[in-house]
Amino acid sequence: MKVNFDEVLTNLDGDIIKIGNKDMTLGYAVKEALMSAFGDQSGNAKIKRINIALYIMNKPQQEIDADDIKMYIDLVEKTFGPLIYYRVLQILDPKRLDAKPKD
Repeated sequence: MKVNFDEVLTNLDGDIIKIGNKDMTLGYAVKEALMSAFGDQSGNAKIKRINIALYIMNKPQQEIDADDIKMYIDLVEKTFGPLIYYRVLQILDPKRLDAKPKD
């Protein structure tokens, strides 16, 4: 899947979410999630995640595979609240939003 990590994220009113004076992008959300520590990762996993974050910074438009999409979504879910998670899903896996929630 071709992804533009420079795509901006918006709040529920459609206004661009700001981090300081910068627009919040998909890349920012994914990089922050990649850099978050959850205590369940080895040193090699940490190095892999920082390398991915650096790659996203240097190449904001790229092809990513299903495994990477799943990893990004899982990490964003752990790192951010509902709005950012929802906006990331809209971009990376919109079909999941079509599914009816289970009670």
